[in-house]
Amino acid sequence: MKKLGSILKTAISLLVLVALALGAVWLLGVAHQGAPTAELSSPLATPTSPGKVTTSPPTATPTRENWAATATVWARITPSPFPIPPATPIGGLTTPTPAVGPPPPTMAPPKAFRAEYLEVADVRFVDFYAHFEFVGWSPDGTHILVEPHDPEHWKLHQRVPGMNSLLLGLWTMKADGTERRQVAEWATDSVTWSPDEKYIAYSVPAKEEGTEGEVYVADVETLKSWKVADSDFTPSLDIYWLPNGELTFLKDGHIFAVQADGKSIRQLNDIYIAPNTPKQLAPGLYKISPDGQRIAWTPGGKRELWISDLAGLHAKLITDKCYAPTRTTWSPDGKYLAFSADGRYGPVSSDLWVADADGSHPHPVATAEREWDFLAQPAWSPDGQVIAFARGAGSMDLSLWVVNRDGTALRRLGGKELGVVSTPWWSPTGTQVAYDRQRWEPSGLPNAAIITLKQEP
Repeated sequence: MKKLGSILKTAISLLVLVALALGAVWLLGVAHQGAPTAELSSPLATPTSPGKVTTSPPTATPTRENWAATATVWARITPSPFPIPPATPIGGLTTPTPAVGPPPPTMAPPKAFRAEYLEVADVRFVDFYAHFEFVGWSPDGTHILVEPHDPEHWKLHQRVPGMNSLLLGLWTMKADGTERRQVAEWATDSVTWSPDEKYIAYSVPAKEEGTEGEVYVADVETLKSWKVADSDFTPSLDIYWLPNGELTFLKDGHIFAVQADGKSIRQLNDIYIAPNTPKQLAPGLYKISPDGQRIAWTPGGKRELWISDLAGLHAKLITDKCYAPTRTTWSPDGKYLAFSADGRYGPVSSDLWVADADGSHPHPVATAEREWDFLAQPAWSPDGQVIAFARGAGSMDLSLWVVNRDGTALRRLGGKELGVVSTPWWSPTGTQVAYDRQRWEPSGLPNAAIITLKQEP
């Protein structure tokens, strides 16, 4: 009996060990299945064969190119993707929020936004190590476009003698900073996401220096890119998607439209927007309304702001004292245009204005209170009822403000926790506002930051 009992104990012990081993294997399998699959990097999708127009999206991965500036010339070097190290805190932030972590508090989009009820619920920075510049939201508000803003990962391109453009890498990622994917190795601020969310268009210089440019389209899913048109190379946003799927761009000062596959290029209208030259250092620019019905533009070298229909007819001069025209902004429904003009204290101030889509009824909705009080960089709420904007005495003294479209409830949003606010971008869902947090220390370079809003009552 004792011998039989000993055998039973041994058998039971072996069964327990086998069960534990099987359980461990099962747990490892579950953990593996639940592991995140976020893609931290991907093959670069930069321009292929500069100077050659591709009439349809290529099937092979494009050749990657990189430019390195020397004292007098540009040399080809082996491309290397911008590294994304683990997020680490930067000194000076009292309560930093990691880029990867619990999701920030959110709110259901209210029926209508009101400036008097908006508050800051959360602030987080896209990355703590690399410096990023925010350049756009995806149409559904789930992803963002950013450009690494670091001296080790940028290049200077001389458009005309004495005037350079900054070339940066272009990345897409989720709004919480995860799933980082590189779209292009070099691009300018001229970047736009198609309304159907399938493509990202961007511009690059065509040559090592000069004002000749090229427009490329990248497939969001594969990140393969192809050239669609030769263009003027300008420092600011000058490519837009029309509701019919065409992409607009500047060529020899005129506006053209092209399909995403590079076919069927046509001139959009007879509006002439002077490109920059050695004698004309301030290029013109244009803004197309989201509904594709109207266009606002500023001729090169002038501060005039004009509005017309897309065909260029029925043009109306809005102001000849436009301030920072690059941030002139259409409301999401295309019914209004927000812009800044010289304020009551002249060029050393600016007021925030709104005009109807046809250029009628231009009026200030917020005005400067003193010299060196600049109200600029407007961003519309998705319902077109509230305007967020940057206000301050200079680039390192800007705070975030909001005002209703009718000029009521002018107030500052948030406080010191936001830092220095530059170029706010309101998300398509309305629950968040992204901006470039300008910094004094340690480098003075920006961090892309995202505010989550709440509305009470």
